[in-house]
Amino acid sequence: MVEKRYSSGKPGGSFSKGRGSAGPKKRKKKFDDRENISVAMLTKSAVAPEERPVVETRTFEETGLHHRLLRNLQKQNIHRMTEIQENTWDPVLQAKNVIGLARTGSGKTIAFLLPLLQRKITSEPKIRVLIISPTRELANQIGTNAAALINGTSIKTACFTGGTDIMNDLRHLRRDPEILIGTPGRLMDLLERGYMDLRGFNTLILDEFDRMLDMGFVEDVHMIADAMPERAQTLLFSATVQGKIEPEIRRIQPGDAVRVQVNSGSSPSDQVEQAVVYVDENIGRHATLIRLLKEQAGDKVLLFSETKRGVSRITQKLKEAGIRADEIHGDKSQAYRNRALESFRKGKIRVLVATDVAARGLDIPLVSDVINFEIPRTYDSYIHRIGRTGRAGNSGRAFTLTDKPRERPALTERKERPTKAQLVAELMSEPLPQRSKKKKRPFANKESAVVS
Repeated sequence: MVEKRYSSGKPGGSFSKGRGSAGPKKRKKKFDDRENISVAMLTKSAVAPEERPVVETRTFEETGLHHRLLRNLQKQNIHRMTEIQENTWDPVLQAKNVIGLARTGSGKTIAFLLPLLQRKITSEPKIRVLIISPTRELANQIGTNAAALINGTSIKTACFTGGTDIMNDLRHLRRDPEILIGTPGRLMDLLERGYMDLRGFNTLILDEFDRMLDMGFVEDVHMIADAMPERAQTLLFSATVQGKIEPEIRRIQPGDAVRVQVNSGSSPSDQVEQAVVYVDENIGRHATLIRLLKEQAGDKVLLFSETKRGVSRITQKLKEAGIRADEIHGDKSQAYRNRALESFRKGKIRVLVATDVAARGLDIPLVSDVINFEIPRTYDSYIHRIGRTGRAGNSGRAFTLTDKPRERPALTERKERPTKAQLVAELMSEPLPQRSKKKKRPFANKESAVVS
């Protein structure tokens, strides 16, 4: 029998604030900023490899990394730090709070996890880490990366996401892992049921934190953080950050934090060639997409659409056209989503159609093209989507389907309406018409009207 343990941020307390007591969450209306996304913002040439700036960074061997961690990196053919890894290495090692901003594909997972593992192995064995991710796919990917880094050490890790058997989670918790990775919903579920105790965890990491806060997980994240009374370090990492979430950042990460910003976060990668494809009105959007896939796109295409229904319809159309495709979105089971992702990674399918569930953090090697079936709701979403290609020094392409702009008639061809002042002036300049006098009819003699 599993022992129930409760935590509210105070030793011996009870975790009483749950979503069950608050009732169902209100669905947040999605923000739509497409009217401010111009065609010019979706069109850009990629910078040639020889023209890209070279940033000199240390090798991991030069950092004095523990030999087991170094060996595990070398197995993955990773030898030199990326810019975000170089600039966050010392602050994380020094147990400082850090906000790390860097483009997708820049190695943020290693940036926040590797220095913590170095500290745990060499000097601070009591470090216990909780990593929160906005999506199941990203959480699983972090779990896979963590397992590869700790191979051959005694450190234990576990991943907790929705869509899986909670009994497996309980078995993982019995092993007392020192690194926990999970999505907010499943972590809250485990806390509310009293199965998870975070009182001994002292390091909190929020990956893609802006997306997490924007998706409506704000209160969940704060409640999970409150369940960590020994929290001494908080790391926030993302590719972009919007000004509107700055108050939430200060709330989750009080006090001073080292902000490392490798790029602005407001522009796409220079390694991605971007182009707009106008929908052919004679054949429609789906047929235009199929023509694009057959004539221009490469052999590994990630295709985004705004809605789950739209994703399913596109997938069906592609299959009917003889294109190997599959789909992932929120209505699919986690097992199905995992299989589809694995098929895409291994090249068993050519096109993976997805909602924004795949836009954040997923590292799928050698994606040749990203296609947006329509302009995304926000430019921030666009940046994350096309960041799935052009990773790790490789080039990529991004296509966005959109309707042709309607031509407006020139002003000279339109009859201008006169203003009110012009109408009044015209009326005043014309002479008023004279009233004609009405002739009086002679009064008829009553007697003359008598018929004899």
